[in-house]
Parts: sequence; C-alpha cells; structure tokens
Amino acid sequence: MEDGALADRLVNYADGLVAASFVVMGGIGAALGDPEIRCELADAAPKLIVVILLAGGCVLFALRWLRLRAARLRVSAPVSEDAETILARLDVVRVFFAVAFILGACVFVSIAVGDETCQTMLQGRN
Repeated sequence: MEDGALADRLVNYADGLVAASFVVMGGIGAALGDPEIRCELADAAPKLIVVILLAGGCVLFALRWLRLRAARLRVSAPVSEDAETILARLDVVRVFFAVAFILGACVFVSIAVGDETCQTMLQGRN
C-alpha cells in the first residue's frame, strides 16, 4: 500500500471515530429519555460522567495519533499547500465535534439525573 493511500485510510478512521462519538452521545441521550433508566442512573451519574470523560480523552488521543501518523506518511507523498490547509482545518473540526459530543453527553447526564421526578422516586425508595 502506498503511503498516500494509507494516510487517506487513517483520515477515514478519524472520521469514523467522530461518527462513533456522535452515535454514543445519541444512545446516551435516547437512554436518558426513558424515565426509569434515567432514575436508575441517578446514583451512578458521577461515575458515568467520569467514564464518558475518560472515553472522550481516549477518542481525542486517537484523533491526535491518527493525524500525526497521516502527516508523517504524507511526507513521502506531499500534498499541495491548499490541501494541507484544508486537512488541518478538518482536524480542528473533528476535534471540535468530538469535544462537543463528549461534553454534550456529560450535560445530558447531569441534567437528566437532576430531574425532580427522579429525586422523588429515589426518596420514595429510602
């Protein structure tokens, strides 16, 4: 496989990571839409937020790693200056969306477990 083709594949993997982050955030949001699940998660919310942040950190690390490897591969198959500018801006956009999805999931969890219905339900158990 040529270096340029492998670099393109790494860029596709980075796009896939961002898409997966979106799907996970959507899944968390959909799960929190169910009052029973939302209230069950109320006690575990701090741990869930830590897990989301750790997973997000792994995603951001992987995005950075993929970008550096793709750039290293492109040294042997250089692209134009305009193309390099576009690739750099796309990397910023990928990171922006990944961070937005990570923080969005944390906000979803924080807001959902603060629901008064859940607080009443949890007090009724005790």
